[in-house]
Amino acid sequence: MNSTPNGNRISEDKQSPQQMSAEDVTKVLEDQGKFDHFIRRSSEMLDCPGRLVVLDWRMERLLREAAVFETRQGLATDHAVQVFDQGRRGHSTFVGLERWRLDFDDQSFSMVKLHDGLGQILPDPSLDVWVVPVDRHKILYRHLRKLSREDSEEEAPPPVMREEDKDRLWENTVGFLLRGDDQLKRYGVPQKRGVLLIGSPGNGKTMACRWLYGECMRRRVNWRCVTTDQYDMARSHGATSNLFSIASPGVILFDDLDLGMRSREESGPSREHSVLLAELDGVQQREGVVYLFTTNMKLKELDTAFIRRGRIDQVIQFNKPDGPLRKQMITEFWHEDIVQGLDIDQVVRETADRSFADLAELKKLLVLRFIDTQQWDWDWAWKTFQTSDEPDRPRRRISVANSRHNRRDWDEDYDPMYDPMTAEDIPY
Repeated sequence: MNSTPNGNRISEDKQSPQQMSAEDVTKVLEDQGKFDHFIRRSSEMLDCPGRLVVLDWRMERLLREAAVFETRQGLATDHAVQVFDQGRRGHSTFVGLERWRLDFDDQSFSMVKLHDGLGQILPDPSLDVWVVPVDRHKILYRHLRKLSREDSEEEAPPPVMREEDKDRLWENTVGFLLRGDDQLKRYGVPQKRGVLLIGSPGNGKTMACRWLYGECMRRRVNWRCVTTDQYDMARSHGATSNLFSIASPGVILFDDLDLGMRSREESGPSREHSVLLAELDGVQQREGVVYLFTTNMKLKELDTAFIRRGRIDQVIQFNKPDGPLRKQMITEFWHEDIVQGLDIDQVVRETADRSFADLAELKKLLVLRFIDTQQWDWDWAWKTFQTSDEPDRPRRRISVANSRHNRRDWDEDYDPMYDPMTAEDIPY
């Protein structure tokens, strides 16, 4: 048992914050007295009294998508601690406070987000903790509920993949959870599944995960996305068990946790291996959950202990699309003007052994060419793509100028459809 500053006794085996309600988490944290300074600093940034709010990852994503960043500051100083990274913005807040503004209908107010990368305040650094103006607490709650309902109604298009693989993916994730656990319990089978999506980048893993996310939202199945950064931070603070817990039924996506999956025969044993395997097995049996992993590695590069039955029950391979799949992608996902302006059979034939990401780049080149010439010039796009695909050729930036458009730079390598996923993308 531990004592808080105010003398309250806190049991060490209390259920983790991720498994508790937001109200319970708030009460425990406030009882421990850890948030006095944080709330005071946040209230100063808001210029009004604030109230603590803990969001689950989905509500956090919805809020971040709807709100606008205003400013940041440190917990005890004027400057926050930032991480310079290779993400889209190039930096993120590691320790400090961020103020965001939310505008909707006739409402406009600010909120403060806590970033505690060192784990000095939060019992679990993966918790999403905000301070909201006291008089806007209920207004924020109602608005997030509305956004959640609208998000659930959006239907993601089915992924372009072999029908048998798509059926297998569904049956071992959403379909598995929708069956319920009564019959499984009757025969002593836990409602728990491990699914691995494997394949080189750009061949549809992201598309499949976005589809599953949409299916979960429509059918009220919980979903959670765990990024590599979140996993590393939780592991460094001994809080990984929280990442493997979700309200039943639910799917937890672990995106590219390659270090813990890599064969120990090649890389040697590490703490990453032992932590991942221990959480998959669990001292306490977890049920009503599907663990969904993605990796760009080859099957032979994976640790045999990780992919054994009971931990990973299904492995679904995402190879480069064959002709029928490439044709399906073009005819169903490209704009009809592009489709009508091309010889689709020629496009399919010439893009043999190319990925969906390659097709996305070709589509981009076609559109850029059309802006300049008002023609769908496949020969130019294909030639340009082949030239830029030479491994020793330095990457360049394509500039597009048009009398009706402002000048804009386009990065050849960037296509958000095939970026690595984050909790903010997902879906995405």
